[in-house]
Amino acid sequence: MLNNVVLVGRLTKDIEIRKTQSGKSVTSFTLAVQESKDETEFLDCTAWGNTADLMGTYLHKGSMVGVKGRLSKRSYEDTTGRKVYVTEVIVERVAFLDSKNSNQDSRNDIEVPTQGIELTADDLPF
Repeated sequence: MLNNVVLVGRLTKDIEIRKTQSGKSVTSFTLAVQESKDETEFLDCTAWGNTADLMGTYLHKGSMVGVKGRLSKRSYEDTTGRKVYVTEVIVERVAFLDSKNSNQDSRNDIEVPTQGIELTADDLPF
């Protein structure tokens, strides 16, 4: 299993935060990662806790982000009893990659806290 996955892509929809019964924040989102000029992969990702809260506050559909995490495989039975297999990225760190003035959104006036959510050049696979 891959323990260190680094991806750069755009969010396919606005971040929606859910709370577990214990009150912990969680968000599931899809990241569109461009493989080549004509090919894009859509990867399911999950972020927890403070990372999820920050994403919900500052990111929206189309935001460019870098994520660092690990691949996770799980399965469950759907309502018909059929087994469904899921592979997703469990996000450990996220970097907000859009410049402050790159979007035409009012959220651009917000200063994004970056402590603990930055990727370094060593984290990038290229």
